[in-house]
Amino acid sequence: MLGIGRTVLPKDALEESLKGLIRDVLQDQYLFIRVDFRIEKEARKNCPNNHIFYIHLSQPLPQQVTAREAPSMFHTCPIPAGTTRLLFRVRRGDAPGGYAVRRLVGSYAMARASLAEEYKRYIPRVFGWQDAATNRWVLEEFMEGQVRSLQQLEANPEAAVSLFDTLASMIKQWQTTTLPKNLRQFGSIAFDDHGGYYCDCLYPLDGPYASFSQVIEARCKWQLAASERNRRLGGYRENSALRARLDKFISEGLPALLERLSEQKPTFTHGRLFAATLTSTPTETVMRHLLFDETMKLSRLVGMDSGFIGAPGSEFHASLSTVFERNPKAGTPRFPQLEKAFTDALNRHSVQGNTITDDDTLLARIWSFLDTLCRQEWCDEAYWASRTNVELETTRKTLWHELESQLSLLGY
Repeated sequence: MLGIGRTVLPKDALEESLKGLIRDVLQDQYLFIRVDFRIEKEARKNCPNNHIFYIHLSQPLPQQVTAREAPSMFHTCPIPAGTTRLLFRVRRGDAPGGYAVRRLVGSYAMARASLAEEYKRYIPRVFGWQDAATNRWVLEEFMEGQVRSLQQLEANPEAAVSLFDTLASMIKQWQTTTLPKNLRQFGSIAFDDHGGYYCDCLYPLDGPYASFSQVIEARCKWQLAASERNRRLGGYRENSALRARLDKFISEGLPALLERLSEQKPTFTHGRLFAATLTSTPTETVMRHLLFDETMKLSRLVGMDSGFIGAPGSEFHASLSTVFERNPKAGTPRFPQLEKAFTDALNRHSVQGNTITDDDTLLARIWSFLDTLCRQEWCDEAYWASRTNVELETTRKTLWHELESQLSLLGY
């Protein structure tokens, strides 16, 4: 199919090609008559991995519809009677190597399976998918909702309490669920041609890993290597004293600290609920992986393609600990009322990662160090290109100081 493999088409031609794919799928798999629906392209440019389309049916489905190839489309269900809208996503040709249709479908299924019935409604059902080299798509449940900002949430304390209580409950349920035997490692979620789950590599690392300590060691080595590849950072070799401390910590200090870490239970982790999805504008900080209805009630979670099997505290450290700029190097939070409401909700549900156990304190310090070592945005040249030479030098020296502080906290 043109436009979903490596072929590059002009924007309009690509859109028409993808709409043609959708029509073919609906007619071939679900026996839809083409005039009974229209296709609308998602206007917002907020999904780097997929092309998103909405399918509007001319009238509600009179009965449930099952895909023709449903027996081989594992972890799906029939389209229910009464459906009027659907969401269709096609993998972008330039999606990162860690993105895979089966990872998304598996994350949807595992997230839903780990939740009580009243919480499943926040995770879309999948009606069909294909993951061939030139035919990668997912047909899923449409859920109404709009992104909102932390500023809007701050202005509505009742909505904030409701949201945080819902999220804390969902995270706790994920933390306490015992995963299928073949997912009791640390890596991404995958399933084979018979629908059986297994752990795969954890992009951009390798894996899967037998212990969470191995994940941390692998991430530390990858972060340092990424800083080496970045010509602005140069692996911190310009500051020879700092580089020597880094090398000593990675070779001696980190293994010693990880020996103190108790065995971690493999746990489903969304990974991007907040921290990696915030977008700052001149006036707002938008929660891009949470959708809300008109009353500011949560309607669905998005960004499930980032789901993985981590430790119980991974959700907190990966996507919750910095949501209100509350990490040690950030100073006073910009949203103190929201921070308190969220902390209260996490405490009420005893969410791991937010507590002060020895494990959580140790993991928080290590995770903060890893985030400082080479942040994701620093791998993008555009981050540095807009800065003057003076700003670049200030940024580098500030980073050196932050790393030195982090190493001191870790005893090195």
